Amino acid sequence: MGFTFARFSSPLGYVTALLTGSSTSREKDKLKDLVAAGLAQVVVGTHALLEQDVKFHRLGLAIIDEQHRFGVLQRLQLVQKGAQPDVLVMTATPIPRTLAMTLYGDLDVSIIDELPPGRKPSSPNT
Repeated sequence: MGFTFARFSSPLGYVTALLTGSSTSREKDKLKDLVAAGLAQVVVGTHALLEQDVKFHRLGLAIIDEQHRFGVLQRLQLVQKGAQPDVLVMTATPIPRTLAMTLYGDLDVSIIDELPPGRKPSSPNT
């Protein structure tokens, strides 16, 4: 796998799989087998992870970026693929549903109010 997350996780001994809708059928089948057998400890993907035939060996943590793109049922569907996995949802867009989930749901709020080292603020015109 030539993606950034794999570069960080592989020195720690983790096999990382990337499953997206643009993966070929052969790639998807191979990756699904790795994930189901527990041979890939870190799985990164798109909505393709929600497909019914994607089975996790032991889903312990689900991290959902841009959570406003996932519906309530999609998040539930992903969480039900594990036995009470921890869930981290992230968004830079405070939409009403996110705020309601924070107030009435089981969410804690963390705010990152500084840029990563070397990152320049974007201009207001971009």
